[in-house]
Amino acid sequence: MSELFIMRHGKAEDPSAGTGYEDRPRRLTPEGISNIRAMIPALQRLEIVPDRIVSSPYPRAAETAQLIHKELNLTGSLDYFDELGSDRS
Repeated sequence: MSELFIMRHGKAEDPSAGTGYEDRPRRLTPEGISNIRAMIPALQRLEIVPDRIVSSPYPRAAETAQLIHKELNLTGSLDYFDELGSDRS
């Protein structure tokens, strides 16, 4: 049986912080990075080991996916799809 685990990105920059109120280029804040890293032990305890990570290409989502992929030492693919952006339905 396949399982789907959905995770929201970490805390991102304020939309007005140097992005001209554009949503797409917002990156994770240092706090957001720290919060994602703090979740790694819980994911390990829950034995969440994804075969594949699929992410929006938006920087904040991509950075979150990359951290999870790296910190959990995953070997499965990490793929980005524009269809997962916040400007899509």
